[in-house]
Amino acid sequence: MLRARLRSLWAGITRRSRVELGMADEIEFHIEGRTEHLMALGASREEAVRQARLEFGAAEKYKEEVRQARGLRLLDEIRADLTYAARVLRKSPGFTFAAVATLGLGIAANTAVFSVLNEVLLKKLPVRNPDELVQFDFVFVKDSMLASFSGSGRKDPSTGEGVTTSFSYLTFTRFRDHSQMLSSVFAFSPMFAPLNVRMENEAQTAKGQFVSGGYFSGLGVSARFGRIILPADDNPDAQPVAVISDTYWKTRFAARPDVIGKTIAINRTSFVIIGVTPEGFYGTNVVHPPDLSLPMAMQPQISPDGEPHGSWEWWVEVMGRLRPGISRAQVLADLQPLFADTVRESWDSRPQRYRNASYNSRTVIPRMRVNEGGRGSYLFRYLDFAPMLTLFLAVVGLTLMIVCANVANLLLARAASRQQEISVRLAIGASRGRLIRQLVTESILLALIGGAVGLGLAYYGRNFMAWLPSAGGFAPSVEPSLDWRVLAFTAGLSLFTGLLFGVFPGLRATKADLSPSMRMNANRGGSQRLFVSTSLMVAQVTVCLVLLVGAGLIIQSVHNLLAAKIGFNAHNLVIFDIDTKLGKEDKTKTRQLYERIVERLEALPGVQSATFSGIRPIMGGGWWEAVTPGETPGGLEDDRVYIQNARRNFVDTMQIPLLIGRRFTLTEDLNGSNVALINEVLAHELFQGADPIGRRFRYSSGSELDHPAFEVVGVVRDAKYGQVDESDPAIMYIPFSQGGSSATFEVRTLAEPESLMTAVRTAVRGIDPDLPLTNLETQEDQIRDYIGVYRMFAAFTTIFGTFAVLLACIGLYGIVSYSVTRRINEIGIRMALGAARADVIRLVMRGTFVVACLGVGIGVGVALAVTRLISGWLLYGVTPHDPLTFLAAATIIAAVCSFAAYMPARRASRVDPMSALRYE
Repeated sequence: MLRARLRSLWAGITRRSRVELGMADEIEFHIEGRTEHLMALGASREEAVRQARLEFGAAEKYKEEVRQARGLRLLDEIRADLTYAARVLRKSPGFTFAAVATLGLGIAANTAVFSVLNEVLLKKLPVRNPDELVQFDFVFVKDSMLASFSGSGRKDPSTGEGVTTSFSYLTFTRFRDHSQMLSSVFAFSPMFAPLNVRMENEAQTAKGQFVSGGYFSGLGVSARFGRIILPADDNPDAQPVAVISDTYWKTRFAARPDVIGKTIAINRTSFVIIGVTPEGFYGTNVVHPPDLSLPMAMQPQISPDGEPHGSWEWWVEVMGRLRPGISRAQVLADLQPLFADTVRESWDSRPQRYRNASYNSRTVIPRMRVNEGGRGSYLFRYLDFAPMLTLFLAVVGLTLMIVCANVANLLLARAASRQQEISVRLAIGASRGRLIRQLVTESILLALIGGAVGLGLAYYGRNFMAWLPSAGGFAPSVEPSLDWRVLAFTAGLSLFTGLLFGVFPGLRATKADLSPSMRMNANRGGSQRLFVSTSLMVAQVTVCLVLLVGAGLIIQSVHNLLAAKIGFNAHNLVIFDIDTKLGKEDKTKTRQLYERIVERLEALPGVQSATFSGIRPIMGGGWWEAVTPGETPGGLEDDRVYIQNARRNFVDTMQIPLLIGRRFTLTEDLNGSNVALINEVLAHELFQGADPIGRRFRYSSGSELDHPAFEVVGVVRDAKYGQVDESDPAIMYIPFSQGGSSATFEVRTLAEPESLMTAVRTAVRGIDPDLPLTNLETQEDQIRDYIGVYRMFAAFTTIFGTFAVLLACIGLYGIVSYSVTRRINEIGIRMALGAARADVIRLVMRGTFVVACLGVGIGVGVALAVTRLISGWLLYGVTPHDPLTFLAAATIIAAVCSFAAYMPARRASRVDPMSALRYE
């Protein structure tokens, strides 16, 4: 029955003319039959037709009943409502333009943010049956038997638990070979260090990943050109092959069709390009996609030491594909025993230097989980970007609330001008529900037009994240597209906003008493309508205050971060990275190369000095240990001390003051002697105020293979290590020869550092053209980039806070103007009785200040609750209840409200009393 009715309705919609013609033919058939019967009884044809039509009755009535039975009448009424609504909006171009422009901007902002959120968090991988994919991870457990992991590890803000997707290669092979619930198991491992790719006498860096032989087939991805990596390629004895991404093929190879079969050198090992991935496929990590995919068996060839990762190292991410009818819980039950066995085996194979008393006492197995994998590797998406995008969506959502309040106020004011029309229609029999439907149709049509405008603006502004300060590292690969989810979101948002700002004005407009409404001037309205408009303005002021307070606190955080004392002079400092692991140089040749580079750099005009270190300033990472004073190990494991390998002139070039003692000598630097410079924090922690010069300390792991004790030769001032917003950490500086091969070069300039960057690049390439120079920038730019999240949020909240205040100003101006128009008779009487212009201005503006005070009062309470939510990760050097910020926001609100109200008040004060008294 229902199917028949739906089929009938669909036929009426798609073949309306045929349905109408069929109804007319059916009616004519019955009339013609009765006519012939009457003619057979002796009536003339003319009389018979007349009599038949009289007996049949009103044909249009029957047609209307048929249309209603088929559901077509409602469609006709909706079409008529839309036609009338379009005509009404066309007759008021100023109102329509203001409402559509306001809605378009609000919807565009929400659509643009949602398109990024959709791309990062919601969109499934462009692979075969993505819902069948699962990804494995495990939760950190205190004192667990976790040997060592590298790669993706995060703290889940929702649970507070540490989570990582890194597994040992042994775990992957066990899952692959013994799983009964998965049709395929595959692994991949992002390379966090860049690859040195040399082709046609030009070396550049690229992002890469290792993949197992079943990676592409497990995902269900075929090559755009050539072929994918197969299990036979994932073999140490196989020819080294590589698959490149479609983006890398277009940018590095200019989309040349002859790329298949070309040989490129990756870290000075020859690889043959065998395939190009499909367009739109960014791998399993949509946030940081690789340029090249290499077989996992090639890891020793890429590694600087040529050694494969040990079974105790956890470095690969593992995904699988479910068999039909299998759940994730079944997979977990199937693989948990294998996981526990590999944890124990990798723990037992851990090198001797990591073994101590606490090591031997550990028996806890980490808790493994099986998650959906259809959206790819989720750590970056959910733990890194979900909070950010959620906050962005909340900001633009608040802005959209202001937009809706403004449009609702416009409709309320417009309803006052149409009150007589509505009253007449009610008086002649129109139902209240029918009129409400008509008014809501106008609102929805207005919202849909605004949504179309917003969709167009969102399309051109979909890459808005790249426009924000220092947002280039947010997700450089993410190019939001307007897919069906975004279109559905925009359509739903448009309908929702149309109902949100349209229903209440419609209810208010049709509630009026007919007799007073028909006599009432179109420009005068009731006090209840003014109360509603005022309430909406209070809500707008509240939201504006929240946005302004948030923007003010984040802007102060950015200022505090830029002004923070980092312990060294960041001005006139150029930095860049060189990693000889990409070229597989030994340590002796590496040091000789670095010394030549320093000599070449210091010979450049405008360079004061040059040096190098193992860890990039203000980037942190790298090496840390727990230390203990004296020769006996046994320090606390939580006493984290950061270690910086540095050239002998590092503290001088960085202009870190030497407080006591001396620097490294040339011999100590070149030979890697066991001497160290320590900062004030470490000197206090180790020696409790005693003279540290000549004292010794050592690592505290407790094994025979621990590093020999270091002698303190100097104490330097505290400096930041990994983050600008951290407290000064304990740092030790040791000769560079004690560390690895990669280096960051620091060049102190006499002139503007930007003017020397080309000369620096030329100087380095003149020594070795195969050596990739990366991340060339000034130290100040690096700091600005490093606090990019703060700057991004500051810019974002400032933009939308300003937009919200502008909307509130426009809305308040409209409300005050409407109030002045409604009270024009009262104002005329007051002025006729002797009221001065200043009295009229005070009278008008008094209500504005009431709105401002109510909005500010409520907004302060809401802002205090909101700012506590962001205090842990977006505020630095400022409290969430900073009184100056709240005072500044309230002052801005007061100034804007005063400005918005002054113009209508000034116009009211110039009204001619006689004209006002005649104003009806």
